[in-house]
Amino acid sequence: PSLQKRLAALLVDYAKDRQIIIATHSPYLIDWESIRAGAKIARIVKEPDGIAAHELKAVDKIEGLLNNINNPHILGLDAKEVFFLEDGVILVEGQDDVICYGEIARQLNVAIHGEFYGWGVGGAGNMKTIAGILKELGFKKVAGILDNNMEEQCESLSKEFLDYRF
Repeated sequence: PSLQKRLAALLVDYAKDRQIIIATHSPYLIDWESIRAGAKIARIVKEPDGIAAHELKAVDKIEGLLNNINNPHILGLDAKEVFFLEDGVILVEGQDDVICYGEIARQLNVAIHGEFYGWGVGGAGNMKTIAGILKELGFKKVAGILDNNMEEQCESLSKEFLDYRF
């Protein structure tokens, strides 16, 4: 990891006056500040009719998340792993949900067929933003779990993201 971080910093420096294309499986090489400044990021996936590239276009969606000093993990290293996951992402409000749902499933001997997004989306208010990012990146199987008091938001998300389950 330390070498990957140094390599990432070197690439950011080199990119100031040249175009650099990186194909990686390392979340350490995802640099949100570079994306904010104009770098492009795409997720390449194998689909039934061939290979597809899904580019994150609405970079303004991440602006509020990058400025959220109370929840720096929303776009942290664990969250960056989403670029390398297959379909089947589970969005939950917070880190306590990631831990609790995993433990509940373990105790009930139930297999969870999916991966949690990082350490949660940093609150119900961020669910729409993260779901939008995943949609742009070509994710087709996404589920979001909201607290019981978020029924109205759940309905709104279900209408906006017809292929996702909330």
